[in-house]
Amino acid sequence: MTRIFWEGGCDTLLARRNRMRDTSVLWLVARRTGMGPGSLDVLMNNPHAVSCRVELGPVAPGPALRLAGDVLGAPPTRKLSRMLARAGGNPGLLVALSRGLLEEGSVQVAGGWPTYVRTGIRGACAMR
Repeated sequence: MTRIFWEGGCDTLLARRNRMRDTSVLWLVARRTGMGPGSLDVLMNNPHAVSCRVELGPVAPGPALRLAGDVLGAPPTRKLSRMLARAGGNPGLLVALSRGLLEEGSVQVAGGWPTYVRTGIRGACAMR
């Protein structure tokens, strides 16, 4: 088995597929709905290949808070958890929100717990 970790253009992926027609190949392709070139649809909807599409929904609250805790460096407090719930289970948004709060100094980790620190009007409005 050969593993190839690749990030690149869809044309390269299609060319590689064409060179491997007589070989059993497992392709794992991830993309966001509505994103990426239309030529990727050709690859994904090939009538001569067996394919399986897996659609992911929102991350459940428990795992979402564990993900935020990984980014923050400690499990979020109840107050901070309410703010992070606004990400709606979207892992990308959850990570971006957690990183953003750390970067702007709105969250400080002390004693093993991240604490939300209101910073100006923006911080005061965020918790309402």
